[in-house]
Amino acid sequence: MSQSIPRFIQPSSSSSRSRSSSNANSDVISSSPSHLSSSPSMMEYYKKSSGSSPLSKEEEELMNQKKERFQTCKEVIDRLNWDESLADVMQNLAMIYKDRFEGDVFISYSEYENSELKEDLPQHRIQSLIYRDEHVFWDKNKRIDLITSKEIFPIIDSYLNPTEPIDETSQGAEIKKKKKKNSKPSISLEKSKASTLLKTTSGENLEDEEEDEIDQYIAEYDEEYGMYLK
Repeated sequence: MSQSIPRFIQPSSSSSRSRSSSNANSDVISSSPSHLSSSPSMMEYYKKSSGSSPLSKEEEELMNQKKERFQTCKEVIDRLNWDESLADVMQNLAMIYKDRFEGDVFISYSEYENSELKEDLPQHRIQSLIYRDEHVFWDKNKRIDLITSKEIFPIIDSYLNPTEPIDETSQGAEIKKKKKKNSKPSISLEKSKASTLLKTTSGENLEDEEEDEIDQYIAEYDEEYGMYLK
């Protein structure tokens, strides 16, 4: 009896495997988005979409503000220590810090420096720096920085070089005094005219009755206008 010889499947060669894998890779590449992007139509679309329209002035200013780095609390305090033009700010400095239990706490900077709080309080918990208990010139949350913008200097100058207010009441009193002074010479002049007139018209041969009338007239004149001559 003849036996059938089993048929063995020979393994494919390495060259055939490499050809099949390269064909598969080419199929994947052809279907990938990068392949699509290399087409002329897609390249034109990318160019159009990538081109940005010109920004307005307001948008440019906003972009510049975003680019400017906001100063930290440490940087601001360091500048207060060496900048002589900000010496008055350092002498009248207060701050607000965030307490874990009490919330926002207001304290003078000198009190903060001379207490244990300086070692225990991290600087990131300092929320605001205040000048003369009134002007917030640095605020962490609101991003206020009047030192970088130089808006703090006119405020300092208003305290160091104050202008004296004009008192309207005192000006009015001085005007009234000037008017009274100007009116006095006219009264005295009228009196002198009256006296000289009476003297010239009286003459040396006037009778006693006429002299009495003149004296009475002068007395009445003094009584009526004497208060303005003082």
